[in-house]
Amino acid sequence: IVELGCGLALPSLAAAAGGAHVLATDWSPDAVELAQENARRNALELPTALVRWSEPDALIERAPWDLVLAADLLSAAPGLRILATSRERLGLVGERVLAVDPLPVAAEGVPLGADLSDAEALFVRRAVTADSAFTLGALDAGSRRQVAAICRALDGIPLAIELAAARLASYTLDKLHDLLTDRLRSRFDVLAAERDGEGPPRHWTLRTTIGWSHELCAPLERLLWARLSVFAGTFTRGAATWVCSGGPLPADRVADVLLRLHEQSIVLRHPADPDRFRLLDTVREYGAEWLRGLGEEEDVRRRHRDHYRRFAREACSDWNSSRQVAWCERVFAEQANLRAAVECALEEPGGRVALEMAGSVGFLWRNCGMPRDAQWCLDRVLAVAHEPGPELVLALWARGAVAMNQGDLDVMRGWGVQCAEGAREVGDPGMIRASAYHTGG
Repeated sequence: IVELGCGLALPSLAAAAGGAHVLATDWSPDAVELAQENARRNALELPTALVRWSEPDALIERAPWDLVLAADLLSAAPGLRILATSRERLGLVGERVLAVDPLPVAAEGVPLGADLSDAEALFVRRAVTADSAFTLGALDAGSRRQVAAICRALDGIPLAIELAAARLASYTLDKLHDLLTDRLRSRFDVLAAERDGEGPPRHWTLRTTIGWSHELCAPLERLLWARLSVFAGTFTRGAATWVCSGGPLPADRVADVLLRLHEQSIVLRHPADPDRFRLLDTVREYGAEWLRGLGEEEDVRRRHRDHYRRFAREACSDWNSSRQVAWCERVFAEQANLRAAVECALEEPGGRVALEMAGSVGFLWRNCGMPRDAQWCLDRVLAVAHEPGPELVLALWARGAVAMNQGDLDVMRGWGVQCAEGAREVGDPGMIRASAYHTGG
């Protein structure tokens, strides 16, 4: 096995070939041309050699002849195999791709098994190096949950987990858990290096690691990455186009740029639905920092809010139809985005947008079996006085329905009375009848 590191190291390749002639000791266009000519004339006869080529995509962008040489060497030496660790396919003939997913870790709320997950095991191994007092035997149920939560917060990314474990030299496990699971604190700041690390500088901190991938993206890819950060969960191609297009990124280009981000492992595709995508939380956080730097955060968040406002409005109007089950499935799939959109709207709880979103989304959440979420947004918006209107009537009815689900019949009747009064004010006979569902009248 030959380690190529940053580029095809010809002396190392020669050593792997059992003492073959060293073609060059540096890496330049002349050396590449010489290597190609030698391969064509002599047809390198390697028994079996495995060459590891680390992160060739960065090199190829600056020196595309690297890829040409790799193709020539593979053609000339049948026994040669190149193991390339890359963000994307290299496009070589005969290339086989193995996607390397983040390390598995138990989902939040799922009971932890007897054995450590791969992510937890890596954390523990690295933690012992940072703090000799930290041992597997010292993990009780509470600290085990903290380790799992840390790994979850870091998306199971091995480098991030190693960086976090190293911070145990400075923090207790309790403190590290609190820092990394605090939504208002940047993971990148917590995992900033206090001193030089091992390996390439880009691996010293989480920010420089993701920033290295960011630098390899084209300008429109970086722009879309930043705008996609407003999505809190999975998203469809259509949603990305509606929310993220504008300025230098026209709507008809979004799908192609999204595909390029997927090919570069920035955006992940949902395994069960090829039209749904997602960002790892760490990747999303990096994009959000750039979005703020671009001065677009408020505008794109508002577009995200308005997209899901239209979604909720359409779902409510079509609820009592044969498509009710399909709508319920879509509400489940969009739960995180709906909550983010409602949170954005509730920044102005007295506004009509907040009232409309709380009413329609609260209606959907209640009917899809999520009464706590429905109560959260409805109580927020109904704590503020509003002018009469159909949005207020729907919100009052939905709040009464939530109380009914919770078995609080007196509260249900109180909301039902307010709903009936509001329906009479706007002259809506349908909602007057619907209010009787709560009042019993």
